[in-house]
Amino acid sequence: MRPRDRNGTEPVPSGAKNADSEYSTLAERKERILRLRLSNAMRRSSLEQLRERTVTAAECQATMNRIRAAVSGEILKLPEA
Repeated sequence: MRPRDRNGTEPVPSGAKNADSEYSTLAERKERILRLRLSNAMRRSSLEQLRERTVTAAECQATMNRIRAAVSGEILKLPEA
């Protein structure tokens, strides 16, 4: 395995033919594009899931009011004999 440069790509050997280095560069570019597309798709789907799971403040308050009403109603009930 060859050492990688700071961009994470393998350097092209100096003795390589021009066609080989050109193919290598095109292959790396295609891989980068595919990785970016996959990353963007994953980010979009996770944002979409967050939107579906978001609870508004009004919904939260309405739920809390229903809980308060149910709990206070049970506390005020007289025990059945």
